[in-house]
Amino acid sequence: MAKNKGDTGSIVTYDPYLQTSYAFSNNKIFPTELSKANKNSFFISYVKYKDITVGSVEIPISTEEDDTSNLITIKAYEQFNLDPATEYKIVYNEVPNISSETKIFNVFISDVLSTDKLYSLAIKKIPYIDYIVPAPLAFDALYKKNILSAQDTEAFIVIQEDDAFIAAYYNGEYIQSRPLRYSIKNISEKFATLSGDKLNDSAFLNILKHGTNTPDDKNKNFITEIFDEIAYYIGDIVNSLSRFNGSSISSIYIVADATMGNFAEFMQEKLNIPTKNLELNIAINSKEIEISNIHNIMVVNAQYYKETQENDFNFSNFLRPLPLFQRSSGKLVSYVLVGLLLGLLHPLYLYVSGIITDIDTADKKSEYEINNADKIRIEAALAAADQQISETSKLIEAEKERIDFRKNTISEIYDKKVNYPMKGIVLFELSNLINNKDIQTAKINNSDRNMTVTLVSKDEKKLTELIQNVSNSERYSILTREILLDKNYGAPSYETNVTIKIK
Repeated sequence: MAKNKGDTGSIVTYDPYLQTSYAFSNNKIFPTELSKANKNSFFISYVKYKDITVGSVEIPISTEEDDTSNLITIKAYEQFNLDPATEYKIVYNEVPNISSETKIFNVFISDVLSTDKLYSLAIKKIPYIDYIVPAPLAFDALYKKNILSAQDTEAFIVIQEDDAFIAAYYNGEYIQSRPLRYSIKNISEKFATLSGDKLNDSAFLNILKHGTNTPDDKNKNFITEIFDEIAYYIGDIVNSLSRFNGSSISSIYIVADATMGNFAEFMQEKLNIPTKNLELNIAINSKEIEISNIHNIMVVNAQYYKETQENDFNFSNFLRPLPLFQRSSGKLVSYVLVGLLLGLLHPLYLYVSGIITDIDTADKKSEYEINNADKIRIEAALAAADQQISETSKLIEAEKERIDFRKNTISEIYDKKVNYPMKGIVLFELSNLINNKDIQTAKINNSDRNMTVTLVSKDEKKLTELIQNVSNSERYSILTREILLDKNYGAPSYETNVTIKIK
């Protein structure tokens, strides 16, 4: 044990009823004395079913979350006739899927003063007890640590020297428990009544360890009768638990302080439910150490608590204080220290800030000079580009004027070379048409591709024929509004103004 004493990760289990303790470290377990245990170890203990009040309370399903705790406490005081002058620790958990109108909570109640009394000897030897688990909830950690498979509804029958109970778990969650009247002491008294002999504890346990296979026929009959009575009694309770949960108990584990021979097999045969002794081998030296199952169960609970820090069902009144800086006084000290530190750091902060500012200013100045030089260079480049654009624009304008001049000149040349000869041809052809009809030309006006001619003839018919001939030409179109009789000439004559358009 000396080699494990300095291990701050060790777990120390303590049974306040038998005053036994064990230290678990490095996957090994050894008996130890509390006074010699490392004070940095994790200390865990338990309270028996008989030392707590276990039951259930109902509250309306509409109860607000903030009001739940107060209402459960009030209901517990009323339902279990608790003394208002006594201090109690009340913890609870909700029973799932029972009613659609109410919520049902399992409650576990301990008398704080009674708990203090139970651990009065231990507290003289160790400063703290980190966790005290109520017996009916001790099996929860076995599921959480995957030592037992969470499936269906299972029951644990616990038989101790002066206490006994049955606890039911559904899918690894506690749902309900009931006290049993068959403790080791009660069984011993029952045996004495049947046999007529009052045996000492050692003699009775020696008979009990064989179960119904004890070699003495009389004792065998007595044990068989007692086991029968227990089986009948437990059968009624199992049926009641099954009705409460709505599902049958699928298996039963036996946890007993004493060896009871074939008790598990006997219960299985009578109840027709798979039943076996709960055997936990949590240490590599388990076969070398004689240890009760309750210590093994406490080790598993301690491991689970250290992993999760779940403190909802911790009945310990002897918790070690929080680390200094998690306490109110520690927080005050930390605030004072921070204030002093800030006060001392302020001048240093100003000095360092000044140096940083100077360095930053120098960097910014250097950066400005570089950027300003770039700015001047870019502005000069832009000015040169503007000058080049201006000169290019002037050259383009001059070239445009030269091109426009050439275009106008070419247009005039084309007009003279093409349009004028064309008009000459037109006049020639029209003259032939007019002369052939013996028609005189009084006036000619020329405008681009149109010619307006004033024609005079003594014969109106000839004028009409001329107009018809010109209009039939593919090269001309002719337009006249009227033919007038004009008497101003030597003989009566007809006059008309025709407009001839070259197509």
